[in-house]
Amino acid sequence: VSGRSQAISDMAYYGALWVVLTVVGVIFTYLAATLRLPLLDDNFARMDALLGFRWLDWYNYVRERPVINATLHIAYMAGLLQICASIFYFAHTGNRERNNELWWASIISLLLTSILSGIFPAMGAYHYNNAGLINAVHLPDLLALREGKVTTFLVHEMQGIITLPSYHTVLGILFIYAFRGLGAWFGVSCVVNILMLISTPSHGGHYLVDMIAGSLVAVAAIYFVRGAKKYFAEREIHPLNTADQTS
Repeated sequence: VSGRSQAISDMAYYGALWVVLTVVGVIFTYLAATLRLPLLDDNFARMDALLGFRWLDWYNYVRERPVINATLHIAYMAGLLQICASIFYFAHTGNRERNNELWWASIISLLLTSILSGIFPAMGAYHYNNAGLINAVHLPDLLALREGKVTTFLVHEMQGIITLPSYHTVLGILFIYAFRGLGAWFGVSCVVNILMLISTPSHGGHYLVDMIAGSLVAVAAIYFVRGAKKYFAEREIHPLNTADQTS
């Protein structure tokens, strides 16, 4: 097939994989929430204080500065755009390996994140500090799951209900890693994702410890994928190559 049709094929393929990741991942986070273990917001807030981070002070600082607030809001919402941009760029540059790495690391991270969120549940910094509650759109679903009042949800209405680890932090690190060694694009990725990481407490209602946990999950997923690639390459098998390698 032509290079153009291969790129379109790759875009469609990885686009479908990301849709599957999103749907399955969200459902898994809801299942994890049904464990109904004790909430740990008090613990997370104390840990933040020990680290010298006061969420409410940071939240107020950002909200009182319109330019900073707007910039961080845009950065926080950039995750979906970056997924689409990554699929497009790697497909059109023939870099299927990076699309593979990013997808596998993302789904492994999401599974780890979901499990940990069930074991270490929390309502989030918005609820704990009684500030920005209008942005805590996940709370109705989380409360319903914990109280056992609702057992069915519409997939397109399901929310991200995870507090720890922060999956925004995971994605920010994975995006930077995916664009490593790609010159100016790596620089752009660093700027966008550093801003996204900075926005995560104020615009995602996350504690600082959520981000630390998310960073550890991302690093673990990266090393797992790297180790798996090396292991299978030495044996000349390619289970992580999800795309058709013909051209």
